[in-house]
Amino acid sequence: MVEYCDYLLEHLAPAVFDAVAATEAFGSQLQDCHQTRDFGIRFVYYPAHTQHGAPSLRCGEHLDSSTFTVIIQDAVGGLQVKVGSQWQDLRDPALVMTGSVGEILSNQRLRAVLHRVVDVDVGPGRLVPARVSIAVFVDADDGKPLNPHLQQGEQPLFQSGLTKSELKQKFTEDNLAKAEKLPGLQGGSRAILSAKLLSTSVPTTPLRRPAHGAKQPRLGSLFGAFLVQCLSF
Repeated sequence: MVEYCDYLLEHLAPAVFDAVAATEAFGSQLQDCHQTRDFGIRFVYYPAHTQHGAPSLRCGEHLDSSTFTVIIQDAVGGLQVKVGSQWQDLRDPALVMTGSVGEILSNQRLRAVLHRVVDVDVGPGRLVPARVSIAVFVDADDGKPLNPHLQQGEQPLFQSGLTKSELKQKFTEDNLAKAEKLPGLQGGSRAILSAKLLSTSVPTTPLRRPAHGAKQPRLGSLFGAFLVQCLSF
């Protein structure tokens, strides 16, 4: 397990970071805000449980405060992302999701992905199976101002100056507030991000591994090719 963690933090996360940095979405801002190469990892175990009544949330809807997050998950399912007004199941064994810092630095060319984990179809005796996932977080340096990368003719969609540590603190306060209001889980991290937003209307789309033979935009193809090559296990 220790060797696997080392692989994720010392090889996988840097390789994904370099792939992202090679695109035009962030310009020099990505490198400027990630001098320390702050990569974190979280192993998440959702124990099996008997379902009583309606399906329940295993993890409430939220945005990651990271620049982006690499998700590795088992085949059980339950991860969902919100696309428009609908929740969409994602069962890919590995995928990359933009976090809130990534949305700011890209001037919202990439949107932070609202996601959650829900109960899957129950088995005999209404038993919901256990689920295991790994999240590798690529985080910006704590004290660096987050300034959107502007391409020619673009206007900034975010106010400059917010730091990663300030954003993470706001997200923590928001998540604690939501936890106190269970099971409602109203509002959410999107409101925090919108407080720094000037104006926009862009669809939320996760960067995920493309289907075999499918044509994808440049960013999707780049991530997809990397994930297919490195995470086919």
